[in-house]
Amino acid sequence: MGPTFWSLSVGFVVLTLVFWGIEYFWPSIPEQRRLRGGFVTDVVYWLFTPLHANVSWTFGPLGHVLASPAFHRRHHTKETAAIDKNFAGLLPVWDLLFGTFYLPKDRRPTEFGVHDDGVPDSFWGQLVYPFRKAS
Repeated sequence: MGPTFWSLSVGFVVLTLVFWGIEYFWPSIPEQRRLRGGFVTDVVYWLFTPLHANVSWTFGPLGHVLASPAFHRRHHTKETAAIDKNFAGLLPVWDLLFGTFYLPKDRRPTEFGVHDDGVPDSFWGQLVYPFRKAS
């Protein structure tokens, strides 16, 4: 796993803790709301964090309604068959409607990233890469 994977993984955990801390300790938020964490924490944790988990969950028949880690992983793969597929962030029904749903059951993707081999390997190189001058 590259530096971007780890920085994003740690980032999700840190952001969740930061949002939870703000919602829990902010004086103007009612006490009843502070006791359970809060809406932002719920959204970040329960919806977005599991999508990037390295598990093969498909959610069975609900996988056509809610995005699963297996569905979302195809969005990040370098496989030729998966290019321009699985755009939905949470509701794969949009991909079903527009013909971009892709979730083969016989194999898992093994390569991830962009198709451009010019992306640097270093963390700092990846941070400045989007701001380079296009050729």
